[in-house]
Amino acid sequence: MLDSQNIQAKLSEACAGDDAVVAEIFEHYRERLLRTVALRMHPKLRARIDAADVLQDTFIEFARRLPEYAKQPQIPLFPWLRRLSVQRLDQLQRIHLGARKRTA
Repeated sequence: MLDSQNIQAKLSEACAGDDAVVAEIFEHYRERLLRTVALRMHPKLRARIDAADVLQDTFIEFARRLPEYAKQPQIPLFPWLRRLSVQRLDQLQRIHLGARKRTA
């Protein structure tokens, strides 16, 4: 089980390219992130995608941006991850719900 001190130590391993550690860190926060996304997801969007799909996209973004975050963490890791997941959810909601067809 990871705690805050373990996570700080694991961040350096993850930034060094250890994909298993990246996944382990994300998995530590997965349930909390899943609840956050499910709570914020528009009901119409639930019919099209699942909260787990949002987290899958968030994980990809997390893995890509982790070295940048680790160099200068402005906020703790969980709020940063929550922000990434909410940003992805907002993007998906704009794509799926915001696109309205124009009338001729």
